[in-house]
Amino acid sequence: MLPKEEDLPYISVITITRDRRAFIPLVKYGLIAQTYPAEKIEWIIVDDGKDQIKDLVSEMKNVVYVLVDEPMTIGAKRNLAVSYASHKILVTMDDDDVYPSNSLLSRVAHMLAEPKKECLFSTVIPCYDVHEKKSF
Repeated sequence: MLPKEEDLPYISVITITRDRRAFIPLVKYGLIAQTYPAEKIEWIIVDDGKDQIKDLVSEMKNVVYVLVDEPMTIGAKRNLAVSYASHKILVTMDDDDVYPSNSLLSRVAHMLAEPKKECLFSTVIPCYDVHEKKSF
């Protein structure tokens, strides 16, 4: 059962990126299209690329854009993003993935249903081939 909107917590969504400007509009749209209440989402972006993407997200509310001067490992970027998070629940959204519109709501609902759990992950990664127009 899904929680009532007023019972949903504020969350921090983390995206790390490097020189993947072409993907950002898609992940941005994916975040905007989420059924999770937009006012309860903080989006943290850590960018260590030369082709900065701040201009693509500057008009959005609740965005924390962190520009890093030197390339970092994926783990270091994720840890840096976590250090900027304002909220207890952290959700990752990769810069090159498309998420169903209920992704955040579903993930948070699972966390709320199991309050003793500290982490949620899936071993299933649904994929869609845009050329073949089929899921696998």
